[in-house]
Amino acid sequence: NHSAEFEIVHGVLDRVMEVIGVAWADEPAKASASDGPAEAAAVSAATASLSYKLEEADDAAFFPGFQASIHLNNEVIGSVGIVHPEVLANFGISYPVSYLEMSIEPFLVDHSK
Repeated sequence: NHSAEFEIVHGVLDRVMEVIGVAWADEPAKASASDGPAEAAAVSAATASLSYKLEEADDAAFFPGFQASIHLNNEVIGSVGIVHPEVLANFGISYPVSYLEMSIEPFLVDHSK
C-alpha cells in the first residue's frame, strides 16, 4: 500500500474521543454505544464540558494542507497529519506515514467538579 491512510488516523482520533465521551465542537456529548448505562453516565458527567476540534497547522514536518492541531476546548493537546516526504527521506523511510500525537493528561482530571 502506498497511501498514508490519513483517514484511518483521523478515525482513530474520533473514536478515542467518542469512547471517552468528548464531543466534536458544537455537538452534544454522547456516551459510547458499547458502554453500559452506569459507565455511560460516569463518562458523560466527567467530560460533558469538553469538546474538541481540529485547526489547520503550519508545521514544516508535515505535508502542507494535511496537518492540524487538536484542541480540547481552547487548549492544544496534540497534532495530526501526513509526514512531509523530506522528513521521511531524512530517516530513510520510503513510504507515506500519517502521524497522531495527543496528550492524555487533560482527560485525567474530572471536569464535572
